[in-house]
Amino acid sequence: MKTESQVDYATLKQLVSMAQILDHYQLRDRFHQTGSTLSGPCPLHGGHNPTQFRISLSANCWHCFGDCRAGGSILDFVSRMEGVRLPEAARLIQGKR
Repeated sequence: MKTESQVDYATLKQLVSMAQILDHYQLRDRFHQTGSTLSGPCPLHGGHNPTQFRISLSANCWHCFGDCRAGGSILDFVSRMEGVRLPEAARLIQGKR
């Protein structure tokens, strides 16, 4: 049985898109869209290369091909942006919905 403080990660990842997360951080205008892919500089490590950070809107995931070499889901992105662990990132996302 889940308590109120527990979050269902799978459901959260289905309900919240990377586009919504980018909008929350006011980052979407930094990216160029081609089909269902966004590309631009990495907001996590302050990159400048316009193709180093890729977001797949259809798969709802991201990857940095630059210095941080990180990638993952909305949870991983918020975790890195906020400097928190995944459970806290999930609670932050849940609170923004």
